[in-house]
Amino acid sequence: MTDNQILEGLKSDDEKLRNQAGKVLKKQTFAQILITAENKREIAQELFTESYLALMLQLQKEDWQLKSSLVAWFCQTARFIFWKMRRTARKTGWVDWGKIENSELPPNGLEINPENDPNTDDCDFICRQMAWEDLGKECKKLLFEKYQYIIDAQKPKSTWRDLMQMFGISENALKKRAFDCREKLQKLFENFKKQCNPQMI
Repeated sequence: MTDNQILEGLKSDDEKLRNQAGKVLKKQTFAQILITAENKREIAQELFTESYLALMLQLQKEDWQLKSSLVAWFCQTARFIFWKMRRTARKTGWVDWGKIENSELPPNGLEINPENDPNTDDCDFICRQMAWEDLGKECKKLLFEKYQYIIDAQKPKSTWRDLMQMFGISENALKKRAFDCREKLQKLFENFKKQCNPQMI
């Protein structure tokens, strides 16, 4: 079935057609959702159900348009819901950008306790976590080492010289990489934020 056929099937009054469309959608998306759920089938099933309900709510809106493939939209929605579940369960926040000297952006995905940032909505939190999750391994390592002192007060602040020894590259190359990583992280966040609809989560 094509995306349009699945959507039309889900909107149909014919229960058999709706069930068929739902089964096709699950077959196309469940493996990816299972990865999001860290291979926990019970959580994956819950994510599928919640994403299905979110899709059905969107289909009730006359002006709603699918701007990507249905699989991409559905799996992305599942990721938003998964991070909302994690936020609720773990009650985490993240580094206050205003505390970074020289206006350096922190690694948005790093979590701190004990309180959530009351000024940040669910979409902001979830999109920052997803951006951090999608950032490359090397960028994660560099930004974590650079900013971990903010999360753990017992950790000393790493100097550029410390990081040069750790990563084995010059200070200028290290600063450029850190800048590029922060830029990439910000762009990932902005792209996710465009897609995040609070009504879906």
